[in-house]
Order: sequence, then C-alpha cells, then structure tokens
Amino acid sequence: MFDRMETRHIWINVMKLPLRYREVLLLEIHYQLSIQEMAKMLDVAEGTIKSRLHRARKRLSTLLQLESEGGIDD
Repeated sequence: MFDRMETRHIWINVMKLPLRYREVLLLEIHYQLSIQEMAKMLDVAEGTIKSRLHRARKRLSTLLQLESEGGIDD
C-alpha cells in the first residue's frame, strides 16, 4: 500500500512538469521506450531526448525535494 502511495505521489509531481518533460518521462518509464524510439516518435534528435530526460529528472527531483521540505503545497 505504501509503495502505491509513493508511486502515486511521484506521478502527481510528474504531471506538474511542462509537457516536453512529462512526455519523455512517461515514454521512458511507463512505456519503456528507448531514446531512439522516443526520438523517432516525437520527431526530434536523440540529443534532444537526452537533454529533456536530464532536465525532466532534475526538475522532478527538485519538486520532490521541495515538497519533502514543506516548500510546496498540493
């Protein structure tokens, strides 16, 4: 039960991200697509996908950290 609550909490924060970051995280984590598959699907360069994934993970980490410190309310 706690694992589901934590997973739900993370996905709530994923949905707060801008679309370009949200979509690459969803494609990677939920659909388990490779960088090459995402690049082809979104019609962007592989380097763009790598950058978006890096930035998305960083923003998500910041959101979760701020929330755990009590800096953001849901």
